[in-house]
Amino acid sequence: MSVPGRRDSLLGIALKSYRQRHHLRVMLKIYSAMIMKLLNTSLLHCAIVVGALLAAPLEGAATTGPDQSGDPGWPRAKTSNGNRLIVYQPQVDNWKSFKN
Repeated sequence: MSVPGRRDSLLGIALKSYRQRHHLRVMLKIYSAMIMKLLNTSLLHCAIVVGALLAAPLEGAATTGPDQSGDPGWPRAKTSNGNRLIVYQPQVDNWKSFKN
């Protein structure tokens, strides 16, 4: 013999357990969709920033060149009272054992 009240309580527990599992599955789907949307948005933002950085020229690199830097390069020439002095880049004649 089975007790009618016990069967109803077991059925109620089973339904409650099913509802909880179903609720967890639904919440998992919602959270995973939210995470995917966030990741896709973050990747899109990263791609936009990287593209903008690559497309825009660097301010310092665009304005400086060999002609515009403070260093005139070698050889260097100086003219004074009709006389011209040319200075060539210094070079080492001898360096024993590469020590001072």
